[in-house]
Amino acid sequence: MFGAKLNKEIIDLLCKMIGTNLVSIETGASEAEFSRSYGKIRINFNASAIELSNLEKPTPFLDSLDDISGFSCEIKDKDTPFIPYLDEEIHTIPINEQITEITIINDLITIPDCSYQIEFDEAIIIKTVKGFYMISRDWQYNEIIRLSKHCNYDDIYPIDQVIESWNNFGTFMVDVKRTKHNVKEHE
Repeated sequence: MFGAKLNKEIIDLLCKMIGTNLVSIETGASEAEFSRSYGKIRINFNASAIELSNLEKPTPFLDSLDDISGFSCEIKDKDTPFIPYLDEEIHTIPINEQITEITIINDLITIPDCSYQIEFDEAIIIKTVKGFYMISRDWQYNEIIRLSKHCNYDDIYPIDQVIESWNNFGTFMVDVKRTKHNVKEHE
């Protein structure tokens, strides 16, 4: 089984962020509004920061290696400057709202014919006292990170498109199970 999931260290940090402030999100996007960013973003909290990447990396898939994207995170000192993936102007989206809940949306993709499973964290939803901030990704070959000011699950890459992208032009039957987990469950 292949997995592109947030590691325990990041989950533990996200748990600790509940009750603190989501200070800002930094992107290399071409506009300072919520839409999308290429490659990576930075989520700034009161005392720390996380750089969230969605970059392709060589990944064992069935009998070969394929370049597949998936979320990965790195904890950063809050005073370390953010460097976007591409040479773009940095845009800081100020938020300064207290975090009340963090949810991770996960897809488990099963290809029964090959007895193979792939697991991806598809979105992180940060709920604050004033609303929601959803950070999501698309299909396995896309390095775009989507940013939304709501938790509309339809904005996450739709399950029927996940199935279509993994069925190899009809070669494989594919099953997708999408779940959501509050990070407190991981404590």
